[in-house]
Amino acid sequence: MEYIVLNSYIKLKKQTQKGLKEVIQILGKLNTFLFLLMSISAITSILFIFLPSKHRVIISYICIVVEIICVVIISITTQRERVLNSSEDIKAQDDKYDTVKEWLEKIGFIEKNQIKQLYRRCEIEVERNNERSLRRKVFIDKIFNLFLIPIFGAVLSWVFDLKADPGDSMAMVIVIGMIGVVLYLSAHGLLNYLTPIIDRQNIKMYKMVKDIQGVLDRKFSIENEDIV
Repeated sequence: MEYIVLNSYIKLKKQTQKGLKEVIQILGKLNTFLFLLMSISAITSILFIFLPSKHRVIISYICIVVEIICVVIISITTQRERVLNSSEDIKAQDDKYDTVKEWLEKIGFIEKNQIKQLYRRCEIEVERNNERSLRRKVFIDKIFNLFLIPIFGAVLSWVFDLKADPGDSMAMVIVIGMIGVVLYLSAHGLLNYLTPIIDRQNIKMYKMVKDIQGVLDRKFSIENEDIV
């Protein structure tokens, strides 16, 4: 049931999502220009690293400075716009909850208790998926502890058994340790990169849960049992 509702919610979001023109209007002309400038600077800095030019280092540094300046200005202007447009943002959020409430009514969730029950069931599903995601991370740690650490331990023992210069042995130990750290971080980095893909349905369901909670908070009277 939860995933049937989720599919309907995804369809609603596709119907109400903003186009590129609206996104640019929200960002503002200045932030859009700065974002494009930052992107061009990033691409230029990467290209000049590999180009055979004697000024490539200077140009790369200039591009990096431009990127930092753009990020700072975008952060400042975005924060200022959020403060200035806070009332409009609240109104827009309220309008969104009106749309979500209408959608809930269309799929048969009209009464408050019905919506609360749906909210709770979806929330439980989100919690279950979060537990699965956590178990994946724990599994990687177990794999590392069970297999990689003993392997690295054996390699280190082999290094110390070699009749080599102590300095060379220490250098090999450091390199092996760095390889282990890189492998561990790479595994977690890959998992973090893939998590939005693996858990894409759970992420969407979490957003749906937050929207349903917003409907309950804004479109229905709050009772004592609802206060958290």
